[in-house]
Amino acid sequence: MTSAGLPASLDLTVTKRLLWVGGAVYPLQNVARVYTFVLHPRRKEATLAFLKRSVFALLTGLGFTLFAGTATSSAGSARPSKA
Repeated sequence: MTSAGLPASLDLTVTKRLLWVGGAVYPLQNVARVYTFVLHPRRKEATLAFLKRSVFALLTGLGFTLFAGTATSSAGSARPSKA
């Protein structure tokens, strides 16, 4: 492994219309074009979106919990009067 976490070498083999990339197999019968694509992840945006959604989920869960607790306690305190 390199310092970037990538393998130092990668075995590529083509046999019987199959492309072998390491242990993965890809059929070549439907491949029309192959090109290199380099993905540059936007880590800061992804982290901020995750944190916002996590806080929203936690606050929503807390709100439902508090609402359920107050609804239960208020329903238990209202006693019907005996005639």
